[in-house]
Amino acid sequence: MSGALHAPAAAAAAWPRSAPRFNDPAAGLQLLGVYGYRLQHSRHVLLQVADAAGARAWLRALLQHQGLATASISSPPKRVALRDSVPLNLGFTFAGLRALGLPAPLQEVLRRNAKAFTDGAVQRSAQFLGDAGGSAAPYWLPAYGQQQAHVLLSLHADDLAALHHRWAALQRMTGTAALRGWDQPIDGQHLTTTPDQRVAHFGYRDGVANPRINGIHTADLGEGHAVGEFLLGYDTDEGFNPWRLGTEPVAAAFFRNASFGVLRQMAQDEAAFARWVGDTAAASGQSADWVKAKLCGRWPDGRLLTADGQPAPNAGPDGVVGNNFDFKADPQGLGCPFGAHIRRMNPRSDALVQKRPRPLLRRGMPYGPRWQGGSAPSDAQERGLLGLFFCGSLEDQFEHVLSHWAEQNPIGPPNRGNAKDPLVGQSVDPAAVFEVPQPGGAPALRWRGLQRFVTTRGTAYLLYPALPALASLAAEPRA
Repeated sequence: MSGALHAPAAAAAAWPRSAPRFNDPAAGLQLLGVYGYRLQHSRHVLLQVADAAGARAWLRALLQHQGLATASISSPPKRVALRDSVPLNLGFTFAGLRALGLPAPLQEVLRRNAKAFTDGAVQRSAQFLGDAGGSAAPYWLPAYGQQQAHVLLSLHADDLAALHHRWAALQRMTGTAALRGWDQPIDGQHLTTTPDQRVAHFGYRDGVANPRINGIHTADLGEGHAVGEFLLGYDTDEGFNPWRLGTEPVAAAFFRNASFGVLRQMAQDEAAFARWVGDTAAASGQSADWVKAKLCGRWPDGRLLTADGQPAPNAGPDGVVGNNFDFKADPQGLGCPFGAHIRRMNPRSDALVQKRPRPLLRRGMPYGPRWQGGSAPSDAQERGLLGLFFCGSLEDQFEHVLSHWAEQNPIGPPNRGNAKDPLVGQSVDPAAVFEVPQPGGAPALRWRGLQRFVTTRGTAYLLYPALPALASLAAEPRA
């Protein structure tokens, strides 16, 4: 591609001519993906671009009033300031970028380098996300439709009144009428108020572990993952950078410091989960917490399972071992079964799986009220997870984790079970076995009857551009 972009006059814009430096404060990468927020409430809305000119005017007004939460890599945000604000972030589907007038050459770069993104989640859900039956795309909420979901607007706040005030102000801005869907927000709320004691539905402690990024989250190289695993334009852990785009400087500038994101709304059947755990605990002669620990790979309070089946003795002051561990001390799965959720989602240095890491930054939040216990529904309210994931490659990271590690058997011969991920897998075979190895040569427990405890309500594949690219996308067309 040459330096000039050839696009219809109505879609042309003042695209950046050079990429910001990695440590340039003007880089303006969006806060939500790289840094996240430890705030209590969230509101997400999937908007549809009804009028491109009006939508660009709305985006210009937002940027002119510094309404987007951004930061440079070299200047992490101050959490004290975030607690007093309502940070806003924007992600765009491929259909949304096209609706806003993204020039054809940049669309072609996305088609070449990010096929999953350009295909969209609806088209790829069955093959690459395991969505079938009640989780299949035809049953998703209408807002997630391939042509309906264009822009994901996300707000976070500690103060619910401040969030509602910001929400109302956004709808009074110039160009608001050009975006449809304001009447269908999706609200999330943590189930506990203490940031260090988050609990998700199914009763597990949340937010215990997230990948670290070298040079951003960690001071020394080698402690985390390369920047390119999460931000476009940098080397991955394998030294691969498909977004260097040396012969396409305009495209390189536009995509630099962007991230791919996934919004995945998952309803959780607390009553069915409680019944299965209770029945299995009774049959196994163990506690319900022990069964839940084997399914997850952690005790409900976040502590790890050691090979002797007890909580990890080397827990931190809060009783939790975080992210700095592997499964070398548990090669037979006596503590954490091979099919457990955390061993599937992040096998770490396990010798039985491929070495390519598939890190995902998780920024999700529960929705719906906290379950009050029991094995029968006590209300008709839906509850679940507004999963929000960030990565540098939807295919190599998010889709691989879902299609291979959650839906298939990622571990070698020592795992003689054939069940899917017990917490997020689309389990449909009542005869599938979840194997729980036992110490002392005792026969392994073989649990059957795992159900689909999670139903997909919708998924959107998103691009979170950095500030220079957003300003270009919002610019007035020029001849």
